Amino acid sequence: MSNAIYTCPMHPEVRQDHCGDCPKCGMALEPATVVTGSDDAENAELYDMTRRFWIAAALTLPVFVLAMAHMVPVLGRQEWVKGDLSRWVQLVLTTPVVFWMGWPLFRRGGRSLVTRTHVHHVHHRNQPAVTPSQRTVARARIIP
Repeated sequence: MSNAIYTCPMHPEVRQDHCGDCPKCGMALEPATVVTGSDDAENAELYDMTRRFWIAAALTLPVFVLAMAHMVPVLGRQEWVKGDLSRWVQLVLTTPVVFWMGWPLFRRGGRSLVTRTHVHHVHHRNQPAVTPSQRTVARARIIP
């Protein structure tokens, strides 16, 4: 185990001696300095998301073929292509893609909503939501 310090890209004040998620926004903590010879534990999120991506791609390819089969003249005449069986197969194959592949994103999004850190990513507290130059552009578009 290395003695690197990990920090959040959005919240630099969050510092830990191990990798993990930011307690404020849920983003993965990154090494504060470049670490040579990083071990696999530090890239666990990358490996997990890569594995999720390839499994989701494997489940999505048949859905794409089924959804586009009606455009192929030979397959378009088949009853099963336009029927309920095709729709049910597409539903069964896409449900794990959405929920299993998207679970890390849903988890972080939910954490951001609970902690209300999503507001700080849109604009800074001391900065107005709409700047004077944005008002001028909007006014010019509305009133020619």
